Amino acid sequence: MRSLQLRIKSIAVIHEMLLSSPESSSISFASYVSGLTGYLRDMYQSAAEFELDVPDVEFNIETAAPLGLIVGELVSNSLRHAFTDGGTIRISLEALDDGFILVVADNGRGLPDNFSLQESAGIGLELVKNLVGQLEGSIECHSNEWTTFTVEFRELKYPERLEGMV
Repeated sequence: MRSLQLRIKSIAVIHEMLLSSPESSSISFASYVSGLTGYLRDMYQSAAEFELDVPDVEFNIETAAPLGLIVGELVSNSLRHAFTDGGTIRISLEALDDGFILVVADNGRGLPDNFSLQESAGIGLELVKNLVGQLEGSIECHSNEWTTFTVEFRELKYPERLEGMV
């Protein structure tokens, strides 16, 4: 049930941000991530600390919606499975010449030795993989002292994609 609440809230936050600035069709990703992580901390009543290194990049709705759901799912997984008490979750976004790198990492208990992102049976990670595909990106996962999910993607330009279909 919490997973469904999270997904609805992730989309609702985007709509609230768009409605508060009707002349804009883009969203400040730094503000979005800050609000989303605050909501998640409250929802899970977590003592985890968040370290955010997200520049004030504006993303269009076609990119912000799936990206927000990705962050929400990965952070939710960390809060549910990685910690018994406290811990740290890091979220960073780096701009590249031809796209972006999003990193979501936690210093919790790590993943099982036999964990495979490709064979993950969880609905949340399956959703994450599908959303990364929607962003025409890639995802990798590594687990040692930190469990780290790295997503590479480019901002989607819906009108350009639509023109390519015609």
